[in-house]
Parts: sequence; C-alpha cells; structure tokens
Amino acid sequence: MIVNYKLLHTDIIKKLNSLKLSQRSGAKQMGVSRSTINRIYNAKPLLLETYLLITDWLHKDLEKYIIRHKRASYIQKRLDEASKISDDYILHKWVKNKKN
Repeated sequence: MIVNYKLLHTDIIKKLNSLKLSQRSGAKQMGVSRSTINRIYNAKPLLLETYLLITDWLHKDLEKYIIRHKRASYIQKRLDEASKISDDYILHKWVKNKKN
C-alpha cells in the first residue's frame, strides 16, 4: 500500500485547525501518539491500524490517501495468471493420480 502522506498530513492539519486543536490533542482524539503525526509529515510507514484510526477520525474514505501504482493492474494480472497455471497443474496432477 502506497500512501499519499502529504495529502493525509494536510487533511489532518486542516481538521486540527478547524477544531482549534493542538497536534497533541488531535492525536489523543485519533487514538495515536503525537509522534505519529510527525511520522506522517516525514512520510514514514504507518501500521494499518493507525491508518484506519486516522481516516476514521477524518471521516474520509480509506482509499482517498492510497496511491494507485501504474503497474498494479499489470502485476495483479500476472499474479492471477500464475495462480491459474498453478491451479491447472495441481488439477492435472490430481486427475493423473486418480487414473493410476
């Protein structure tokens, strides 16, 4: 998962300003530490649980901050093809063993 940390941080700061909250108070409301906001500013990876807490506090869709990689659909297609080949091979082996 690739997160748009700049947009996420901007939305956090906008909401904090609209509520007239400090980063420490806002972090407490989110259920995260103040250093988490700093990590977002510095584009450091987040735990999924932390990401969910923050997007819930922002009342934003989970996918708003996800960057879609241009190759993601290509990679998924290749994974699906590899899975099908593997499934076909397993089925072939199973049928062959049943015949013996």
